[in-house]
Amino acid sequence: MCTVLNDQGILKFGQARRDKVKRVSLRVDESDITFSLQGIRFFRNCLL
Repeated sequence: MCTVLNDQGILKFGQARRDKVKRVSLRVDESDITFSLQGIRFFRNCLL
């Protein structure tokens, strides 16, 4: 799933030898993600 988000330009992976220790950064504004997830009931309840 993280690889797909990276391919879409949503996440950025840092360099590391193992996947477990890679640094992950968000490439889009946090408020855009929050707004998008509010339309999905499961995430809307988590964001409250």
